[in-house]
Amino acid sequence: MPIDSLNESLRPAVTKVVEALKAAGASEAHVYGASLSGFKSGDDILIAVAGLDDDHLLKVTGRLMMDQKIGVDLCRSDDSAGPFASAGSNGEKVL
Repeated sequence: MPIDSLNESLRPAVTKVVEALKAAGASEAHVYGASLSGFKSGDDILIAVAGLDDDHLLKVTGRLMMDQKIGVDLCRSDDSAGPFASAGSNGEKVL
């Protein structure tokens, strides 16, 4: 499972994020940026997501932040015109 290759301190939170994304119907997710190289406790986890519209991304983000106390920054990687369209290709696939 790709999550096993992530920083040990990042794995429990990413596992919870992936579970929430799956439940919401996401088709793909990649951890990217500083979350891969220099993640420190308290940092937001950067994840590019495919298969969810903006409304669902906001709902999942809110639930993770409020219920799980996980700081996460979710962006749509499947919006070819969006600023994060290539984020997924530069990250570690977790879903």
